[in-house]
Amino acid sequence: MRFNRSSKAKYLHPSLKTPLPRRFYSRGRRLLSSGLAAAIIVVSVVALSAQALAPARSGHSALYGLLHPLSVPLTTLVSMAPLTNSKSTPTGLAGSSSSNSSSGDWTHTHITTTFFWVGEPADSENDYITNVASAWDDQWQQHFGGADTPQSRNGWWPAAFKPKENPFYIALPYNDFDAKGKRKASAQKCLPTAVQTDANRSWCKNSWVMIRHNGQVVYAQWEDAGPLGEDDVDYVFGNSAFRNTWGAKAGLDVSPAVHDYLHLQDVDTTDWSLVPASKVPDGPWKQIVTQ
Repeated sequence: MRFNRSSKAKYLHPSLKTPLPRRFYSRGRRLLSSGLAAAIIVVSVVALSAQALAPARSGHSALYGLLHPLSVPLTTLVSMAPLTNSKSTPTGLAGSSSSNSSSGDWTHTHITTTFFWVGEPADSENDYITNVASAWDDQWQQHFGGADTPQSRNGWWPAAFKPKENPFYIALPYNDFDAKGKRKASAQKCLPTAVQTDANRSWCKNSWVMIRHNGQVVYAQWEDAGPLGEDDVDYVFGNSAFRNTWGAKAGLDVSPAVHDYLHLQDVDTTDWSLVPASKVPDGPWKQIVTQ
């Protein structure tokens, strides 16, 4: 099922070309369990069993002697696993145990979430509006390297190519430029988590966001304005409810990689917060960082 959203104009700084409008729709995909994760679980169970069989005071049982070489802490096994473009969720990178993902740091909770992608094609189901452009980049698809097709994946990446920009991206309903390409006064609110403060560039673009769903946490970069509207300041930077009441009534759009990492449905709920780049831990979201 696709969830259409009303179209909107995209605006850039006057020095840049004004891109085309677009509409997002969402489409579901399920994350498949990886063999590496399963292997770690099996070995960990064996390791715990080996430790449990250790004699209370002295000596070792024969079974313990066989199993002892496998009694390696789970954290050690995880640290030995290479970081690759696979869909296995790295233990320790996506849990709520991270110091910057505690319950007190989540500024937006239970937010209706849908997903979108770079290069979304135009057809009758999305009012013939493409997503080759973003709010801040009229050549988004070209700069990304192609269409981030959700139906055909290679790990967290599209199957057809290695992306040039971060496949972990999101859209929030705010643009720091107005319809005339002038920076809004409210754009100052982007600065605490901004990764760039150039005069002719967006202060919001490329900022980092952490997103949580069912105890799983992922990090992504802010690359577009959406799902609907470009001036929902009180929601994005405050504690107000988002204004969007159209269609799925979503307050956050996420990319296929984020969608798959969190095992999201077509329309789901998440918690999210803007975070400084210095607080973003290593993970698949840092393999390719959009500059």
